[in-house]
Amino acid sequence: MGESSVADSQQLLLESQRGLAGMLLGEASPLEVLEHVASLGCQAVPAAEMAGLTLAAVDGGPKTIVATNRVAPAIDQAQYERAQRPADTSPT
Repeated sequence: MGESSVADSQQLLLESQRGLAGMLLGEASPLEVLEHVASLGCQAVPAAEMAGLTLAAVDGGPKTIVATNRVAPAIDQAQYERAQRPADTSPT
């Protein structure tokens, strides 16, 4: 990774942190904060076309609670139904 890429990554991280801090200190709802986190995930990973956040539902199963587009939850649901759960191995 070149110096320019590292500097760009550091700048994006700083802007992301400022944005989240502003939301948390402001009047954003928890759902709005999570939607912003999903969006930041797409920005932080250059090859990412979409992102979603999955939590455990009341029944203990996974549920995509926010996504950057309509396709992500559909893909997640298909994976849940086939017991292919990438979210189960994601960092928590």
